[in-house]
Amino acid sequence: MGTYYRVFAEAKVKNKWINFNPYILDLGGKIILAPLIGYEQSSFYEAFDEMNGDIWYHGYPEDLCQELNEFLELDKTIEYCGKKFKKCDAPYYTVYTVKYIDAVKKRIVQSKPTKYEGYVDKKTKSAHQIGEIYEIDEWLDANQYKDLSPKEQIKFSYYEWDDELSWYPSFKKIERHINSMKYWFAENAKSDGYTWDDTLISDSDIRLIVIAN
Repeated sequence: MGTYYRVFAEAKVKNKWINFNPYILDLGGKIILAPLIGYEQSSFYEAFDEMNGDIWYHGYPEDLCQELNEFLELDKTIEYCGKKFKKCDAPYYTVYTVKYIDAVKKRIVQSKPTKYEGYVDKKTKSAHQIGEIYEIDEWLDANQYKDLSPKEQIKFSYYEWDDELSWYPSFKKIERHINSMKYWFAENAKSDGYTWDDTLISDSDIRLIVIAN
């Protein structure tokens, strides 16, 4: 049984943290809160470790929004190894909070959609594209490619890619989801009593709660 990773987001509006995750309808017809990153395993390990260097603080925030507190059932008592714990204190959970702008947003280069680029052997490129391999260990930069003879150049093709286990595509995924939440909040919040200024949520006013168990 592997480790599962989840990432939830909160935004600070009117000096209060609010839920910044989507809602979905489960199979029973109940509306439930959904994480930005849900139940990932090995593909999120490197991203989890990468964000670990930007920890704001360990554990759940004391001012966690009500929606997340209820969804995660943090006040629920559970039993582990013969001892009872509040779910928020369970020893088999690793939880930390990071600032979105520092841990994720600033690490993404907007002009660089993938982490890697270069000239790759065409057979290797094809294998990576169809999922036969998940990592590319060897490639040429532009200068190395130019040094090849025309006959050798034919064997290579320019390629932009990410390794499935790399932190970069996970960070890009989080960014896409945050941007979607910012868009839908701005589109709808004014009808629920928020002002125009309230809807312009800054990346510096977003935090991520990262959970591994």
